[in-house]
Amino acid sequence: MPFSDTLTEHRRLIILRALENPKIGPSCNDSILTTICNEFGCRSSRDQVKTAVTWLEEQDLVKYKVQDSGTYIVTVTQRGAEAATGILTVPGVKRPAPGDLHG
Repeated sequence: MPFSDTLTEHRRLIILRALENPKIGPSCNDSILTTICNEFGCRSSRDQVKTAVTWLEEQDLVKYKVQDSGTYIVTVTQRGAEAATGILTVPGVKRPAPGDLHG
């Protein structure tokens, strides 16, 4: 698998895990999600995060609304929360390692 695909799968998981985390989610804007991806070592531009969010919505893992400013407000779905915690496996989203799961 190309390294860019690996980063994409990790970025998607980081977004889902952030939204599933009660301290952050269930909703968050794309600017904060970009910061979170970068803080977790998955270097991401805001455009890459928006692309990931669009893909995640196509998989019914998140829903998002675009504000007049162009900011995305992203909300995790039940299916997305299940993927974030490893209950559900979704091709294209990195599966969390058992030691990485949080409650």
